[in-house]
Amino acid sequence: MGITVTKILKIPLLEQSQVMAGAGGLHRMVDGIAVMESSDSANYIYRNNILLTNSQLFSSNTEFFKTTLLLLNEKGASGMFIKLNRYLKEIPREIKELADNLNFPILSVPKDLPSTDVINTITYEILYSNAYDPQLTFAENFLRELLSPNTSRQTLQNRAQALGWNLNQTIGFAVIWPYREQLSALLSSVCTDCGASWAFPMGGTFVAAFPLDQENTAPESCLYECCKNLSQTLKKAADTAFYIGVGSCCTDLVHARNTYLEALNALSLAATTRPPLPIVNFDQMGIYRLLLNPKSKKMMEEILEQTVGALKNYDRKKQTEYVKTLNIFLEERESIEKTAAKLFIHYNSVRYRLQKIEQLLNHKIAAGNMDQLRILLQLDKCRHFINQLSHGKPE
Repeated sequence: MGITVTKILKIPLLEQSQVMAGAGGLHRMVDGIAVMESSDSANYIYRNNILLTNSQLFSSNTEFFKTTLLLLNEKGASGMFIKLNRYLKEIPREIKELADNLNFPILSVPKDLPSTDVINTITYEILYSNAYDPQLTFAENFLRELLSPNTSRQTLQNRAQALGWNLNQTIGFAVIWPYREQLSALLSSVCTDCGASWAFPMGGTFVAAFPLDQENTAPESCLYECCKNLSQTLKKAADTAFYIGVGSCCTDLVHARNTYLEALNALSLAATTRPPLPIVNFDQMGIYRLLLNPKSKKMMEEILEQTVGALKNYDRKKQTEYVKTLNIFLEERESIEKTAAKLFIHYNSVRYRLQKIEQLLNHKIAAGNMDQLRILLQLDKCRHFINQLSHGKPE
């Protein structure tokens, strides 16, 4: 992700910039920009960052310039924008030679161009290149990227630095469903009124992010109260029935996706429970908190495939309705007569199906096992709900 140094040089604001050395490295990728504020700034630069300096620190110390250049290249920096004429009239020949040998781009930038304009312009181009939504703020786009899979920690740190974002602030996430584009204005307005600083669509849902006071001794309780208010306000504001999943509080935003997945799993339980629940807090989900924990996903997938998955496969192959029968049997408090009435079949047919299910699952269907089956069926509904969300068609 990011853009090349070549593309940055094509930005209208920077079209007067010149490549002073290191032209062989113009293909380097840039996903953040840093400013050289002190003599040790290069020690803290991230990989794929491009450095901006007014050259004051290099004005009378070529050896320091050389050491800095070597360190920047070693750390994987993308290049250097340097302002000439004010403190440094020209780049020393040995520095140019070193940059050329390293293929490390050194670029001039007009001395009268404000640094904030350079930073904001490059940052915007980087964010835009990552398919950011122009209808959202930079912060909302950045949060959406934080919650997305497969974004590296280093890239996130680069984005945060470019935006001046503190990754250690405490934020709570709530996930709202259903979401349709025509609901965006309503959801954004209600979320803001209920204390959310950022709100944006994501993966078939709408996410509300609440900044929480780090001095608060009970941030989870504060978050849940905000979300309860959000649930009640949405109920009054629209005819649509909304469901909300609330994750735990996040204090390291590099790992924010974990709390988002908690909220998503809480939402799946809220929307698939019968009757459905308007709001579910991941921290209050009891046994489902363990079973739907993102860290347990692989194990739960294996268990579900061996149980409910086996019944589903049998239903597909034999055109039977064993999963449906089992769901109704449990919904009707294990009453064979009520299950038969709801399925419009004889109660002996229900008995036969239950016996067959017992054989397929290789254990007896007795009171001791009903709770386990009920939980497994609920987990399967949650999994199906999330899978459908990922395809944009939740049922």
